[in-house]
Amino acid sequence: MGGKVLVTEVSKARNKGREEEDIAVVENMLRKGKQPEEIAELCNYALVDVKIVQERMLQ
Repeated sequence: MGGKVLVTEVSKARNKGREEEDIAVVENMLRKGKQPEEIAELCNYALVDVKIVQERMLQ
C-alpha cells in the first residue's frame, strides 16, 4: 500500500509541474501580443483557462 501512495504523490507532482509549464506558455504568448482565442486554438487549451491566466496577469 505504501508504494501506491508514493506513486500517487509523484503523479500529483508531475501534474502540477505540467500545469505550471502550461501557465508559463500562456503568459509568454500573452506578453508577445497573442490573443486568448489564438492561444487556446494553437495550444489546445480551454479558452476559459487562458482568460483566467490573463486576468491574473492584469491584477
